[in-house]
Amino acid sequence: MTIGVTLLIATRVHVSQPIEALVDNMRHVASGDLAARVPVLRRDEIGRLASEFNTMCERLAHARLSLLEQQEERRQIETRMREMDRLASLGRLAAGLAHEIGTPLNVIRGRAEWLLRRGAGAGGAGDKYLRTIADQIDRIAGIVRNMLDFAREREPQLAPTRLTGVIEGVIELIGHRLEEAGIRLETELPDDLPGLSADAHQLHEVFLNLALNAVDAMPHGGTLRICVACVEVAHPEWGEGAQPYLVAAIEDTGTGIPAEHLGRVFDPFFTTKDVGEGTGLGLSIAHGIVREHGGWIEIESAPGHGTRVTVHLPFDHAAMAVPLGEERIAT
Repeated sequence: MTIGVTLLIATRVHVSQPIEALVDNMRHVASGDLAARVPVLRRDEIGRLASEFNTMCERLAHARLSLLEQQEERRQIETRMREMDRLASLGRLAAGLAHEIGTPLNVIRGRAEWLLRRGAGAGGAGDKYLRTIADQIDRIAGIVRNMLDFAREREPQLAPTRLTGVIEGVIELIGHRLEEAGIRLETELPDDLPGLSADAHQLHEVFLNLALNAVDAMPHGGTLRICVACVEVAHPEWGEGAQPYLVAAIEDTGTGIPAEHLGRVFDPFFTTKDVGEGTGLGLSIAHGIVREHGGWIEIESAPGHGTRVTVHLPFDHAAMAVPLGEERIAT
């Protein structure tokens, strides 16, 4: 009798209870709790069974995590594909509109210039109105060019380029705008920086757009600061270690950008400007150009505290021999 009771207790402790614990954890796993684990306290068959159960749970958890990652990656790919389709449609529409608008604009501007040369405005207000017509046509033509640039996505024509020279050319071009707006300019443009293998015309467009955005953000005056330096930084998308880049920062003391808009500033046709003040293509085009050059743009801003736009571009030691001023763009 005593032996039978002892065997019953031993069976309960050493067999039944561990199996019940294993079954209980199986129920947890069946309900989706892959964190369930059975303590492995023995080295016999029951212990090995518990160990294999734990290994199975770990593999299931890893498989589920991998599946979730694949689903998220597929969702992101589908989102990008939809965005690419949308942009392709917008590009075709932009190209068609640009062609249809550009031709009559050229005719109108040509007629306005002809009238000015002939003195048809009879001086005074008449000439002023004709010049206003020509200026506004130039403005529309600039919008058309932006639409075409967005639609074409022209491949950069790479050549040895000095970034500081490109920026100096932009500063010369906007000098009168800075004076009219009462904006003080501060620059740090060292001459001993490495060169770039870049399309100087495209970079000119990038920095002209960024500078004009900064000017527009300071309607009552302020300070525009442009600095260029060589720093080591990791590319945010490529997962590599820190690499040397030429970094150009354009900083203003203007109105700033609301946080809810920062994530959309590179979207085509998105703009925070008033209707008629911009197409929303400038930053999108600039973003695409910089990416084509192997770089990226970062924007820091807050309402009332200005905006800092930082352009990162990989430099090229072989481009160091560019003569000073050669990369400035004629306007």
